[in-house]
Amino acid sequence: MTMILNSIISAAKAETKHYTGTNEFPMAAGKSLKIETSPGGEEVFNEEVPVGKSWIVTIDISIKEVVA
Repeated sequence: MTMILNSIISAAKAETKHYTGTNEFPMAAGKSLKIETSPGGEEVFNEEVPVGKSWIVTIDISIKEVVA
């Protein structure tokens, strides 16, 4: 399931964009949720749903794009 992000360009700060989005989905026991950068992969989060449990995962993301 791909998350759709909204893009907002700030008039107050030239060349600054903000991306935001939210998504919610269920996960069953034994499934893993992993968040990492790519390529090269710096792992940010990696957890497995415990046996006998389920998760309702809500992901809220906010990205601020600035001039490097």
